[in-house]
Amino acid sequence: MTRAVATCSRLLDNWSTFRPRCFFSVPRVHALLVGECKANKQAQQAVFGGRLRFVFTAGAPLPAQVESAYHERNIPVLEGWGLTETSPCVTVTTKDAGWRSGYVGQPIPGVSVRIEGDQEILVKGPNVMEGYLDDEEATGHVLNRDGWFHTGDIGEFTKNGLRILGRKDGAFKLTNGEKVHPFRIENLLVNESPYLSLALVLGSGKDYVAALLYPNMAALRIWAADHDVPIDGLTRDPRVRELYAAELERINAAIEVKYHRIRRAILMDAEPTLARGELTPSGKLVRSTVLNNGRHQTEALFAEKPSVNVIVAAQVESERMAANVA
Repeated sequence: MTRAVATCSRLLDNWSTFRPRCFFSVPRVHALLVGECKANKQAQQAVFGGRLRFVFTAGAPLPAQVESAYHERNIPVLEGWGLTETSPCVTVTTKDAGWRSGYVGQPIPGVSVRIEGDQEILVKGPNVMEGYLDDEEATGHVLNRDGWFHTGDIGEFTKNGLRILGRKDGAFKLTNGEKVHPFRIENLLVNESPYLSLALVLGSGKDYVAALLYPNMAALRIWAADHDVPIDGLTRDPRVRELYAAELERINAAIEVKYHRIRRAILMDAEPTLARGELTPSGKLVRSTVLNNGRHQTEALFAEKPSVNVIVAAQVESERMAANVA
């Protein structure tokens, strides 16, 4: 039994005992719960047949298909945003406003938010820390004299509230000088494909954008059963690789800037874990650790000739070849 399955099993045991009216958790746990409910009618009855009235999520972007599963059962999803240094909530959505991917609502009472010229989000209010313990230098980097905290996140204000665009320090450039914000592409991949739980976009200093893809195993097993694909060695089955290649082609079509489209990807055969340091407690990928642990896989993504383990997006490949000929 994997750690994720064990976590979900324990959660459902507790659910049956306490029958919650509201449920607060990070997106990864919501995804595990919804996935189990799709595969297990008993779990579905326990979660959605009781007293549940709304759920709350924060810590990372919630995949659209997870919100959709709640929406289909008339369970509102509220989403918050903030950091540990802001105690932690800064903004929150409301039931009346509804849920939109990437949007995290309005500032809570007493808290001010502003957007700098470089799109960095700054926060000021009684929830902001006084500083890092015994580290004046680090404090000075994030807190200015007027009490504004530099979050390191970039975003914009819209009529639907604050929209999170990514991390200020996460952007990279391709060899052609094109700037890429990986967070936006990763969010799009996970939102658009029900067969993905997480994605890591790469390409700094490279000729093109590539990705490590983590499958949504619950959804993939349902697909496999419908298509008579054996569960053993599922992620290595050619039919599964064809499925993800088709998903890449479909999602690439929604990416307007052609240089931002995924050209190559590798389907990971193991879930990221806290134990290996690949996940934060809130369920976000720790980029540096993932890249270090999967060094041979990332090297394969940018090799001159892709190995059999690399999924190639044919349309993006042909576009690149046409551009080189021109």
